This record gives sequence, C-alpha cells and structure tokens, in this order.
Amino acid sequence: LSYERKRDILKNNIFGVDIDPLAVEVSKFSLLLKALENSSLEEVEAYHQRTHQRILPNLDKNIKNGNSLVDMSYTCFDASVYQDITLMNKLKMFDWNAEFGNKKFDAIIGNPPYIRVQNMVQYSHEEYDFYKSDHSPYVTAQVDTLDKYYLFIEKGLALLNEGGMLGYIVPHKFMNIKSGAKLRELLAENSNVKKILHFGTHQVFENRSTYTCILVLSKQSQEAFQIGFVQDWNQFLFDHNVECTPYPAEYITGQPWIFLPQNIVTHLEKIAANCVPLSSLTDIFVGLQTSADDVYILYADAEDANYVYFHDQQKREFKIEKGILRKGIYDIQIASYEKITANCYIIFPYKEVNRKPVLYSLTEMEKNFPYALAYLNENKVKLDKRKMKRRTEETWFAFGRSQSIRRFLSGEHLVWPVLSIGSNYVYDSEMVAFTGGGNGPFYGIEMKRSSQESIFYIQAILNHWLMELLVKSKASTFRGDYYSHGKQFIATLPIYKINFNN
Repeated sequence: LSYERKRDILKNNIFGVDIDPLAVEVSKFSLLLKALENSSLEEVEAYHQRTHQRILPNLDKNIKNGNSLVDMSYTCFDASVYQDITLMNKLKMFDWNAEFGNKKFDAIIGNPPYIRVQNMVQYSHEEYDFYKSDHSPYVTAQVDTLDKYYLFIEKGLALLNEGGMLGYIVPHKFMNIKSGAKLRELLAENSNVKKILHFGTHQVFENRSTYTCILVLSKQSQEAFQIGFVQDWNQFLFDHNVECTPYPAEYITGQPWIFLPQNIVTHLEKIAANCVPLSSLTDIFVGLQTSADDVYILYADAEDANYVYFHDQQKREFKIEKGILRKGIYDIQIASYEKITANCYIIFPYKEVNRKPVLYSLTEMEKNFPYALAYLNENKVKLDKRKMKRRTEETWFAFGRSQSIRRFLSGEHLVWPVLSIGSNYVYDSEMVAFTGGGNGPFYGIEMKRSSQESIFYIQAILNHWLMELLVKSKASTFRGDYYSHGKQFIATLPIYKINFNN
C-alpha cells in the first residue's frame, strides 16, 4: 500500500483504548512506525508537499486512555465520585459513545486482563462494587468468583456492529468451572461462538501459568462453530494450521462445555435411559480436614508395638501412642487396582460411639494418650489460631472441621487423586486416612446403603477409558497435562443400572 493509503487506514479505521497511559503512547508510536514501514523518504516528502499535512498524523482521536469497562453510569452508582478527584483518576471512566461518536466496530481483538475477584477487590473495591451493583450492565458479573476477562468479552460483543467479529485470547477454564456459567449462557443464548483454538496446557505467555484459548465470536448468530486443539505448539507457531471439528451451535449451553467425538456422544444419548449418575449410587466425600496438616501428619523415624517415634519440623523428638494414630497417605501417587501403601501417620483423636465419631475427652487423652497430648500441647499456639466453631478448652485439639470424620471409622471405599493424568481409583478396606478439602489431594467414594451394586463394579467402571474420557473432556487442565478429578466432574458420570430382577 502507498503511504497515503496506510495513513488513511490508520486515521479512519483503527481505534483502541487502554487504561494505562503509557500503553496508549506505545501503541500510537507502534502504529506510526507501521505506517512508515516500507515507505521511502521521497514518497513521504511528496505526500507532505502535495497535501501540506504533517507527515505523522495525530492519533489522539484514535487511541485513547480510559477504562474500557466503566462508563458514566458509575455516577448513578456513586455520585460522590464528582467530589473525589483521586477516585475519578483511579477509575478513568470512559464513555464509548461520546469518545467515538456512537461508533460500532467491524473487528475487535485483544488480550484482556485476567484478574480474579480476590485481586479485583484488593486493588479497586469501588470498581468491583460497581460491577456487582444494579447499575452494572454486565450479566457476567453475577457470579461469586468473577474474573475480569468475562466482562471484557461481554463488553466487546456489545461494541460490535451487526456483522462484526471479535477475537480474544483468554483462559479456557471458563468453559468448565462453575463461575463461568453466566458467560457460557450468554455465548450460548445468542450463538456467538464461531471458532475456538484450544491451547491445552501449552504456556502461551512465558513465566505465566495461564492456560489459554483463542475465542472467536460473531455478533450474528451462528448455526455451527469449530474447535481445534493445538497438539504441537511449535508447529502451530510455524504455520498456524489446526485441524478443527465442527459442532452445531446447540451443542453448547450454560452447562460445562464438553467436546467429545460425535460417535461417542450419539452412543451416550442412546444408552442414557439405562444409566444413573454416580451420585445416586454413592456418596463422594473429601478427606479429613485438620486445618493444621503439618501438626497432625507425621512421618515415623522408628516404631515398635506401642509407639511411633518421629521428629517434627523443628527437629524435636517425640513419640506418640499408636492407639491414637491412623495410617495415612500424603503427597503420594496411587495407581488403579493397586493396594494403597501408607506413607505417614495421622493423629486421629476420635473414637466410635454408636457408629459416630466422638472426640476423646481431655481426661481420656491424659489417661490413655499422654504422649500424644504432650505433643499437641507443644503445638497448641498454632492450633489455637484455627477458625473453629464451638471451640473450648476441652476441644482445642479437635480437627478444624468435622466433615468426613465418620467415613474413616469403618467400612470400605474407593480413593483417587484429584489431580491425575489417568483413572486411578483404588479400593481400600483398612481405613487408610487422607486429608483434603474440595481441591484434594484425594477424594473418597462409599456406596449408599440403598445401593445393591458392588463397590468393585463402580471401581471397574470408573477405571474404564470411556469414563476417563468423559472426565477429561469436562475438567480443568494443569501443567504437565494433569487434569482435575474433582467431585463436580465425577458425580455426574453415567453408571449402567443393573436390573437385579433379571
């Protein structure tokens, strides 16, 4: 293109907004350099002599400084902003209609900020409160664990003209996590998705543990969309070619987005009437929640029939009665069908009374487990810092939460790691203990009393490749190709219901 043509495109077709004034100046400079690229000195001087215009155009009306997400409607939320110059400078309210003359755009591209709710509240609680208020235009803000890129996607769609397209690089976890439901609903309701390039666990940004995708959206409703998974990162950088699979627009909803081969989807639909969700046959439970694992978990240096001998993190020597200990697993790999091998002990200050866990009394601890009580007393300051309901001077050594304790009294269950690269559901009947909350490191399953199915039947199904494919298609993925086997991905797995009358 001629310099004059490039200059016209720059002035009439390219616009941008950034909240960082330095980024605005860098963008202007970069665009001007691009306009001059491959243009000779003679061409530029001829343009100047013919038009009497400055060689480098003024881009102040094209690239502007402001907050893309906060406009003057903030003043309806908090009118005091007019008297608070510090807050006004911090918010940088930006009115798109006023700044760009009610302009809508043919194409919007960007890499919006990925800022979770905790950080948003910390650096700008006023902005966060506005997003959550009735004055906010953002439906995607109506979730507990909001991420700022949700709002940028919603805002970008609103700024497109009727034939417009949007392309962002964003984390792909919104496709599966609970907080992404509103965004999924928005995109599904209007059939905006045109194409997804999924980078899996490839780290697109150096020194950032961020798992991303390129999300291409259309203002016009789409009858179908495509998704491609980048397997070879270097090859993708070289030729940008990715094999994509088409899906009908109706395939995605507000539910987690699952992308499976069509023949498997058809088969699952065919057998759905004969299946029930795993949660209807079993109870899925988290591990023991001590709220102080470094105190309750210990590693034996030696042991005899009555005691376990160990050093704590301060290298102090202790011994504890075996009667108050449970064999446990912590920071260990387990494999499907193999027997669990304990690698630690967990202090378990509970007894079974009428099939329920009851905390030992302080008197019982003094009489039966004096060494355990002495060790816990050495750590009482740390234990007292835990947030415990109904804590008293008689119960200070209890676990931080009572959830799941009864699961470790007796019986049999399956255990599996939350982060894994495959199906690793292991049977245990020896009540090997493990700790963990919603993020693991382990989960357990026990059969409901009303279930006739064997726990080994459930184990066999869960360890089957098809069930694992269903989990992987829904789950969040992490570095090293590990993916989550959390309860939300396991509970809905289809289990073929046996007819015990036949």
